[in-house]
Amino acid sequence: MELTKLQVYGRKVIHNYWDITKNVVTSRLYVVNKGYAWYMLDDKPHILSAGHLYLFPPLLSLRFKQEPDIPLDHTYLQFITASLPISKQVIDLPLSDYPTLNSLVSAFNTFINEYHISPSNHKHDKIVLGYLDLFLSLIRSVYHIPNVSDKRIENVVSYISKHYNEPILVEEMAAMVYLEVNYFIKLFRSIMHVSPHQYLKDFRLSMASEFLHSGLSIQETASRVGYSSGYALSAAMKKRWGYSPSALIRNEKKNSTCSIKNS
Repeated sequence: MELTKLQVYGRKVIHNYWDITKNVVTSRLYVVNKGYAWYMLDDKPHILSAGHLYLFPPLLSLRFKQEPDIPLDHTYLQFITASLPISKQVIDLPLSDYPTLNSLVSAFNTFINEYHISPSNHKHDKIVLGYLDLFLSLIRSVYHIPNVSDKRIENVVSYISKHYNEPILVEEMAAMVYLEVNYFIKLFRSIMHVSPHQYLKDFRLSMASEFLHSGLSIQETASRVGYSSGYALSAAMKKRWGYSPSALIRNEKKNSTCSIKNS
């Protein structure tokens, strides 16, 4: 199995308002079952159409928007993997052009519906990982994407996903997979397209974004993702993404208000 960590998955219908900004180090696979929305990438709008599968690579700054009066029925999987090359290309596959992929989506949606899968229920993770492995294999064959998996890098990525709130030195990462530091950095960058130090910082910031979206304070979020203070987290986020945690919170409150008004 090629996946390092499965985060959330399920099927959801958004009825009122979906306006979010995401900077995450996780990959995301979306299938739009009904309705439509769009995403902004490099200040350009791209439609999310019904009957399409989308694979969003990590480390993209994306903004998702939805019309408030058009329900969006979508199936989603969010995961971390070291086996897909990191790129800025969003994969868009119309399911009608790929019968095998379309059948796989139908089977997965049936599984999700019959077992009442929810983001908080992880007892079916192994089965979902099997589906996701098939999804990625089919996508890889269509786009001729090479498998760049390296077990040593997968082990480091997995370790980061579990210990990101602790101090982790690049030297420690290299030592845990028995590699010389410079060679480890070169190998990590060749697979993940970022340095291990930058990947760790991006992972912490993406987790901070998730915690802030969930309602945690800036100070509590900072302590959960390995920053010494809310000020340190704010400085890191603003330097990397161009906006502060407080701006993210204000945007979240604005979206919540719009959702209430449109309900």
